Amino acid sequence: MQQPSSKHADVIIVGFRCAGASLAYSLHNAGLKVIVVESAALYTDHPLSTHVILPLGMQKLDEMGLGDRIRDLAPRQTRLSNRLDDEEIQLDLSKGELDCRAPRRSVLDPALQEAVVEQGVDVREKTKVTGLLRQDERVVGVRVKNANESYELRADIIVGADGRHSTVAKLVDAQAYIEADNYFGTVWSYFSGTCFPQDDPKYNWDTCFHFHGEKVQLLVKTDSDLMLLGVGAKKDSVSHWVKDSAAGFLEQLGQGVLSGPLVANSKMVRKPVGITAMTFFMKKAVGPGWALVGDAGLTADPTPGDGITNALRDVVALSSAIVEGSEQAMLYYWRKRDVDSIALFHAAEYMGSGSFNNAFNRMTYRYVEKSPAIKQRMIEAVMTRTRPYADILPMWAAPYWLLRELIKGNFAPLTAMGDIFSLGGKIMHDERVLKKALRDLERGSLSADIPQLSSKEK
Repeated sequence: MQQPSSKHADVIIVGFRCAGASLAYSLHNAGLKVIVVESAALYTDHPLSTHVILPLGMQKLDEMGLGDRIRDLAPRQTRLSNRLDDEEIQLDLSKGELDCRAPRRSVLDPALQEAVVEQGVDVREKTKVTGLLRQDERVVGVRVKNANESYELRADIIVGADGRHSTVAKLVDAQAYIEADNYFGTVWSYFSGTCFPQDDPKYNWDTCFHFHGEKVQLLVKTDSDLMLLGVGAKKDSVSHWVKDSAAGFLEQLGQGVLSGPLVANSKMVRKPVGITAMTFFMKKAVGPGWALVGDAGLTADPTPGDGITNALRDVVALSSAIVEGSEQAMLYYWRKRDVDSIALFHAAEYMGSGSFNNAFNRMTYRYVEKSPAIKQRMIEAVMTRTRPYADILPMWAAPYWLLRELIKGNFAPLTAMGDIFSLGGKIMHDERVLKKALRDLERGSLSADIPQLSSKEK
């Protein structure tokens, strides 16, 4: 598998998980010579991750020729449920083009890695990047080290696909221009033997995110007849759930409106894992001789569960830019990534803020669930074709619903309007800045200036 005698490639990819493996597969099939450097052993788990691959992600896997491999891993998710207390929006994804899956990373990553290895790509496991090689201001290679030796590798471009603590991002000093810290900490595990209550409409879903008070329950049917059950809560209260032999975690699940009946008749099959502290960010994604993809350049709040999908979207875009090979193509990858991501970035942060479950959003869920047309818009948002809020709801909808509630004497939705206006203002400002940068590029400007967004929130 490893070929230490080969010291030069068209592309060196650092990181061999979801983003790195799929990018290696795509570039190899485009005729480029690829060397992959991965610090861990191959075919191992990566538990700290979202699971759902939304329809857009499956489309991107199909474009790369990897879709059927992933379909073999996990059953189709046909019903996605999002609940705020007793209000639910359920999306029907049973139509052909709306393929959605939720494999564990312990099966997803090995399947992608195996596909790359079968192609004969030069993959160097248990090998760490220790430095960069530069020629003038351009990155031209990496210094690497394994258990036996240290050596240098050279390539036309170095890609950091090595996660949110990316070594490549640190070495190139990729600047973050928006940052925020998490409110929710999340703990989860996998359960076998889960029996759903018979004929209970509350369980008519394949994946459910249930916000209850200031907590959120995560319930996902994954592969191998296993159920992912998780709890998100204020991060200060979460850390001890992992440290006390899982008793606190199981107690929290037992108290859940939906998770309680499920955990009572299930067997936990692995030790709980969790995230108590995270920083979300957007970083500059390209520079002379380097690029970032996946969590290395863009890490958003995982509450909506769309991280894998966004990474696969960006892998396809970066692969095209690398094959084209021009500076403009690389800059376009970065600028387009930002335009496609900024509304979702802010919306994800809001969902994970602890204040998402409010009277205004519960009102919105109640009315949306009754509107097939608006639910179709939500499906398009799940496909990340449209922006949250701005394109999902017609301009008349929220004012009309709010007026109806006020006439009935329900003034509670007014209490959340400040958060809604703040979110909308940030999205509008940042989209305007990022779209201008993209337009300037399309008109011939090759500026790599860092965008000045609404705030660096960290």
